[in-house]
Amino acid sequence: MTSTPSNPSRRFLRTLAVALSALLAAPLVAAEARADSGDEATHEVNERRRPPPAYRPRPRPYYRPRPRRVYVAPTYYPRPRREVEPVYNPIFHFGIGVNGTSAFGSDSAITDLGSGAGFDVSFGWRIASAFSLDFNWMMSFHDGSDMAAGDEAALTHLSIDGRFFLTDRSRQVQPYLQAGIGAYILGRDSWQYDTLTGVGFQLGGGVDIYLSRHVSIGGKLLYRGAHLDNAEDAWPQFPTESAWLNALTYGGDLKFHF
Repeated sequence: MTSTPSNPSRRFLRTLAVALSALLAAPLVAAEARADSGDEATHEVNERRRPPPAYRPRPRPYYRPRPRRVYVAPTYYPRPRREVEPVYNPIFHFGIGVNGTSAFGSDSAITDLGSGAGFDVSFGWRIASAFSLDFNWMMSFHDGSDMAAGDEAALTHLSIDGRFFLTDRSRQVQPYLQAGIGAYILGRDSWQYDTLTGVGFQLGGGVDIYLSRHVSIGGKLLYRGAHLDNAEDAWPQFPTESAWLNALTYGGDLKFHF
């Protein structure tokens, strides 16, 4: 049989065991306490060193921005040209005028006329804006002092002419070129020379200046050339005569337009 210790010994042994356990556990507790305190200090330092969190604003709803106004250079177009209504746009005209005629370079005594003056009458039709068809009758009286026979003479001319205008009919001043053909009659108050007739032409130009819509004044300068002879009316006692007439006609006129 084994002997069991008494109660005082058992309490002593238990007390000793508890004391040894406490003695052995004290360093571990202290180490854990130091570790815990170190962790807290480190955590506090880390918390102090950690930068504050960045500010993140609350997201706003998306709104589409208004379109920006962009300067666009304007495009310039030329102003349309307004059609000018013709102001001086008659169709027909009637004119009267005065003129002077000078013959030169004659190769025959029968056409050796001196300078003379006379009048003319015209009627025209403005077919187009730049063209007019005219009918003219002119008579010019010449002194016979420069003639071989010393008699007076009269030069008559009937012609059809075309006038080509250099400007539009809406202009107040309208220059033109003129060309035409006609019949010429040279009559003399002489017993030696018979009446001479022939065909010729005229070239030149002039200008019309409108005073109003229905009245204009103008001037012109024309060269006249004609072949004249008396073959049809030559008497048996007089020889047949023929010659070329060179003359310049210059003058002014007054026209009425309608």
